[in-house]
Amino acid sequence: CDEYSQKCLCNEGYHGTDCSQSGCSHGCNEPHGTCYDGVCYCAPNYSGETCNSVGCPNECFGNGRCEAGSQVCHCNPGWGGDDCGTKTCSGDLKDCSNHGLCNNGTCKCNSGYSGSDCSQIEGMQHNCAKACTSKCLALCNDVYLDKGMHASRECYNTCNRKCIPNCATDAEHLRP
Repeated sequence: CDEYSQKCLCNEGYHGTDCSQSGCSHGCNEPHGTCYDGVCYCAPNYSGETCNSVGCPNECFGNGRCEAGSQVCHCNPGWGGDDCGTKTCSGDLKDCSNHGLCNNGTCKCNSGYSGSDCSQIEGMQHNCAKACTSKCLALCNDVYLDKGMHASRECYNTCNRKCIPNCATDAEHLRP
């Protein structure tokens, strides 16, 4: 300590009236970082020795590319959310074929649909070509009651377009 000024000149990494407290010599870009025992601990989206590097949320969890200027994650296919930390149902799951809800990469199908991508119409196994009409009419009856004839017709046509290929696929598996 300087006897004349009665102040201590602390070595790098220490501060306080008697230089007994360790600190971060270059600061931690407060409030974006906090110094503890001579080490900066950075707030989310900040990194570096002094917390002065701005980044993307959770560094996009490694599931995307960070646009440094805007701190926005651009997610890889199959990932979404602000930080690319949520699995999506795109790609092979076809966004649940618009017949279900995506829950972190898994489709939960609406009633009447099944399969990992909700593209299969339930009950369309053996000899399903004959059953398509009745199954589609049953599925679209509620649409008719709720939204009228036009929406019901659209539901029925969409159902049949999906039902017939399912039948063809099932029939091929059943051939000896």
